[in-house]
Amino acid sequence: MSEAFRYFLIEGGPVLAMASALREQRDGANTAAWEWARRHGAHGVATDAGGIPEMSRPENVVGVSRLGPQADNASWRKLRGYYAPKAGAAALRAEMNALPCFPDMSALNVAIGWEGVPAPGYRFQGPLAQLIWEGDALCIAIPTYSLFGGVTVESARRAVEFATPEGCREISAAEWSLIGAQWAVEREKRQKAAAAVDEAPAIKVA
Repeated sequence: MSEAFRYFLIEGGPVLAMASALREQRDGANTAAWEWARRHGAHGVATDAGGIPEMSRPENVVGVSRLGPQADNASWRKLRGYYAPKAGAAALRAEMNALPCFPDMSALNVAIGWEGVPAPGYRFQGPLAQLIWEGDALCIAIPTYSLFGGVTVESARRAVEFATPEGCREISAAEWSLIGAQWAVEREKRQKAAAAVDEAPAIKVA
């Protein structure tokens, strides 16, 4: 994990309920979008976030990342970095527009009191804090960099002075990486156990 963040493990309090709901919404939107893409022979999804994870509004699905061999190429048009339904593919476009949007993450920033760094010309302070997770563990990542990508004196000062939110505990980047590694190991064990059950020989009943 990057040292460009401060990490706060969410252990309880009102932030836990909000973060859990946001994760559930994001997981649901992601599952629906990927299933839609796969049904049409495509892979990955593109949103109107423009590659910026710290969105201060909901993200909408605008297309897919790439087309597979089963895709109907006549229904898609290639744009900058993704494929979108053509104007004539009304049913495909309607399906896409009906997909749930990815939730607005700025509410979490308000709840924890993170204001980010003033960004002249932008409609929000930035970058926003990010909600990340590994398994059941939820974490808030407070950026130390500015909206324009670099670490400035002001951005670092605001991050350092940020108080630990109620119900959270600050951990290091290495600790968060360890939580992720432990979750990956447990997931691998479960997958192996499931595979062993599937491969077990059938029991003959006399």
